[in-house]
Amino acid sequence: RSLFPQIKLADKQAALEKIHWEMMTSNKKVEKLQEELDSVQTDISSFTLLLEGLAKTDSAKYTDDYDTKPYVFNHAPDIVSLLTFFQSIYTTYTCYILYGEW
Repeated sequence: RSLFPQIKLADKQAALEKIHWEMMTSNKKVEKLQEELDSVQTDISSFTLLLEGLAKTDSAKYTDDYDTKPYVFNHAPDIVSLLTFFQSIYTTYTCYILYGEW
């Protein structure tokens, strides 16, 4: 009897166990990154809502006591574009971490 079939079987079993371990580790990394992404998206949404609310504030109703009108903040579209850009960078970074490619 030859030991080669048993050795080959043991090698294949070890390789399978290694792949299984790598899969489990990768799944945990994916779950952690998804949680981070969800958190960042929530933060971005909250910040965007805040900025939109500030941009919609009717400053004219507060000018009754003043001779001049205050500066009207109207930069929300630029800030929203910037937030979208940052979100795309984070998504690209996440893909790089998960898949090793851009």
